[in-house]
Amino acid sequence: MIKKLLANPIIIYLASRYGTYALQFIVSLIIAGKLGPYYMGLYGVVLLILNYFAQFHLGIANSLNILLVHHKNESEKYVDYVNNSLFLVSLLGGVIISLFLYYWLFGINSIQELQIDEYLPYICGIAVLEHFDGVFTNILRVKNFVTQISIIQSLNVLLNVSVVAFFDGRKLVLALIISLLVSNILKAVIAVACKIIPRVSFLYLSKNTQHELLSKGFYLFIYNSCLMFVLIVVRTLISSNYSLEQFGVFTFSFTIANAVMLLLDSLAFIIFPKLIDMLSSIDMQQIKKSLGQINDIYISTAHLFIYIAMILFPVLLMFMPQYENSQTSMNLIALTVLVSTNTFGYTSFLLAQNKEMNAALLAFSTMVLSIVLGLVFVKLLKVEFHYVVISTMITYFVYSIACMFVGERIIGEFSLMKALKNTFPVRLFLPFSIALVFSILKLNELLFLSLVIYVILNISTLKSLLDFVKKLVTNPNISNI
Repeated sequence: MIKKLLANPIIIYLASRYGTYALQFIVSLIIAGKLGPYYMGLYGVVLLILNYFAQFHLGIANSLNILLVHHKNESEKYVDYVNNSLFLVSLLGGVIISLFLYYWLFGINSIQELQIDEYLPYICGIAVLEHFDGVFTNILRVKNFVTQISIIQSLNVLLNVSVVAFFDGRKLVLALIISLLVSNILKAVIAVACKIIPRVSFLYLSKNTQHELLSKGFYLFIYNSCLMFVLIVVRTLISSNYSLEQFGVFTFSFTIANAVMLLLDSLAFIIFPKLIDMLSSIDMQQIKKSLGQINDIYISTAHLFIYIAMILFPVLLMFMPQYENSQTSMNLIALTVLVSTNTFGYTSFLLAQNKEMNAALLAFSTMVLSIVLGLVFVKLLKVEFHYVVISTMITYFVYSIACMFVGERIIGEFSLMKALKNTFPVRLFLPFSIALVFSILKLNELLFLSLVIYVILNISTLKSLLDFVKKLVTNPNISNI
């Protein structure tokens, strides 16, 4: 049994990732404690700026991922796509450096007011490298370099461990940013060492290939970036309309609540190429069956993780008195992220069926809705910062219904009522509603009821989940495409 586990690359990957997440979780608590709400807010602003840079990727790495899967047995295509992808991200890097030089020469008032000038050279370097790392990481996962991916995804956490013991306050913010820069450099070094990058040659530069990457990538860019902007919007609204301390509390809450979903994201990340391959089929009945299995396993597991986490949040805050007023934020962010998982299977289906335009239009509409609802909550309703994220929750709920409706139409069986039912069946809606009401009313001592009701209503689903875990352990090829 032990030999079988050690021979299973996905088990090795998940064990490594979950060990890293445990360490990251502990380090995040130490960082939050040493920074305090004010400097946590400052660090959150830096991360927010990096998030903005990261989203202007034009979908190059995403389209490369899809195209390498679709042409996985064609070596010439591999060299062609990789070389042209690296050329395009080099141009993106040039744009980022130009923006940095413009700021250095002429300044931008809204950025100068943040008092982060000392961090900007590092931010520029990180932003450039992250675009290259996005290409490298996608190649590694398509080629199933599981161990290397585990190392790459652990680098920043390990570097944070090395600095958190020696600095605090503003110096710790700088040390964390430098750690992020160094980790991105090391990621590039590892990718080169794995020899996944073919010999760079101008002979392989092709306008047709670049057009293919950008045209396919454009819709993937709109899709991915707009969905990311849904979360960036709420963080931007809070950072610009509430105090830096309140934004620090929200950043801390977001970090902790989102950490729960990283456990599932590890599995989603490694099996995504296989999922795309599976959902590319023309057999709609088989796809329908696969989507049902994906939703049962992925979404139901997400609910289980979140309800357990919400019970444990108060225990965590006993050791973090600076953030004692953050549990409402944690609960609502966790429930918001939970709603976002509803679309995992259907969005993967749209991408696999080359329906990037549909996915992009849905994501763009979702981003617009998030901006409108966010402004309503902040400017019109003037809610406490804890409750601004409810606007994002509503946005994700609408997006979930729309994705399922479009997906079912492609399959050939569609109705709005069916989309509503699939988005939130009663077995999931009831415990979710209980958790939401108790969170809004701050009845945290009653949150355990949502877990109890969830388990009662999902016994058969939990049995299926156990069967899936057994397959994960016994099938070493589950992550191969």
